[in-house]
Amino acid sequence: MTQKIPQLDAVRGIAILLVLIHNTDAFSSLHLEAISTYGWMGVDLFFVLSGFLITGILLEAKQSESYFKNFYARRCLRIWPLYYSVLIFMFLIVPHLHPSDAHDILNDPPPGGLTRYSCRTFL
Repeated sequence: MTQKIPQLDAVRGIAILLVLIHNTDAFSSLHLEAISTYGWMGVDLFFVLSGFLITGILLEAKQSESYFKNFYARRCLRIWPLYYSVLIFMFLIVPHLHPSDAHDILNDPPPGGLTRYSCRTFL
């Protein structure tokens, strides 16, 4: 997949819109209830698209030496900076910005689930 497929950007945009319509009430005036009901499919669409693109990258690089190691190294360099930035922001910066709310932010379970595995379990 050396060439970019612009149609996949359109599919990605549709997936984003589906998730936004499903998770926000901002589009309620547009009478999109039918789309909002099935908006969760946008996340599934992202997973399918990611699987397709990642498989293409792996198949293309299969002939090169240590392609699997290089693939994971690139993935880590792409994901880890954002991941650790969010962790630093949540656990170091937010408590200093709102010290009175820090206890509630770090100990309350997230809305919509994971009550068994709240931050309290890990701290």
